[in-house]
Amino acid sequence: MLAELESPLPLDGVNMAAAALDGGPLPADTPVGYAGYGAEHHGGLMRPDMHDRALRTLPDERCAALEQYDPLDMLCAEGRTETRDSACNGDSGSGLVTDDGGPRRVIGVASWVENDAHSCSPGAIVVFSRVSAVRPWIKQITGV
Repeated sequence: MLAELESPLPLDGVNMAAAALDGGPLPADTPVGYAGYGAEHHGGLMRPDMHDRALRTLPDERCAALEQYDPLDMLCAEGRTETRDSACNGDSGSGLVTDDGGPRRVIGVASWVENDAHSCSPGAIVVFSRVSAVRPWIKQITGV
């Protein structure tokens, strides 16, 4: 998820900044969210309109129960208590952004969902590729 632009985007409340690439992990329970076109139910078609989901980050210890989870390059989140949001087939590639009242930053890219080979369940853990984990590659390509 890297795009080279001819000129910088203004950070004006509409455009988002990428995550601080030298920053550490977000604390558990940080409000985050994503928007995607994923199916409404397992095996369904992708939606024609984008939908948004309200999530919160989880501690790596909780996500370690998922066999493929690797805290070095992944982070995970689940729906906030009041929403029980999750993701479904077709949401992969959606950007995870901070939603804590400060400037929104892209911190992850949707990768997979707990038990997504069989179902899309409210409250299922969503796993994202950690943007900061690819800092060396970004630095090599961009020189930043």
